[in-house]
Amino acid sequence: MLTGSFPSEIGLLSNLYIFDVNGNRFTGSIATDIGLLSQLEVIDISSNAFTGTLPTQLALLDHLQVVNISATYLNGVISTDICQLNLPQLSFDCSHDLCGCDCNCSVFDSVLGNLRKKRM
Repeated sequence: MLTGSFPSEIGLLSNLYIFDVNGNRFTGSIATDIGLLSQLEVIDISSNAFTGTLPTQLALLDHLQVVNISATYLNGVISTDICQLNLPQLSFDCSHDLCGCDCNCSVFDSVLGNLRKKRM
């Protein structure tokens, strides 16, 4: 298994088509330089310990077909720009920590619920 953080130098791999590090022990956030991989078709970072949000720069990748971010610790709302790519495969664990696209964001529901409780 590989360990460590997501390399910020990833953007230098301009001819990379597939980035698959599934099932390792990578940690930290995903470098925004991933948006420089103009030929990237597949990104599979599932089953790792990545944290933070999914960079909106992924929406810049015209050839992107598959994004698998399942079984990670990513959080936040997936950008509408990424959702509008109409990817053949976008896989992630819909939860209160990570939502967007066809996944209803319960983050706002829980905030509203807490506000209602305080008013009572």
